[in-house]
Amino acid sequence: MKRKLYGGEPHPEVANSLNNLGALYLALGKSRKSIDYFEQSIAMSQQLYGAQPHFDTASTLGNLGAIYLALGNRSKATELLQNSYDMFIK
Repeated sequence: MKRKLYGGEPHPEVANSLNNLGALYLALGKSRKSIDYFEQSIAMSQQLYGAQPHFDTASTLGNLGAIYLALGNRSKATELLQNSYDMFIK
């Protein structure tokens, strides 16, 4: 995986790969597993970009929000989707 390529350091390509893995598991119907990868991607994006709004972080927050909405957790979904929207606006 790209983590080995970049020596375990936070890197935009690794964060993007984690997001893609989350999307893959979601497409396979494994929502719970996809949540783990989306959360890892968000954490790495926040390490890379801090509080600055960034497209990658906003996109992954939206993906995660959509999963929580599908799982029936409206409060968590609303929080994540609102954060995603706010980042896209900035």
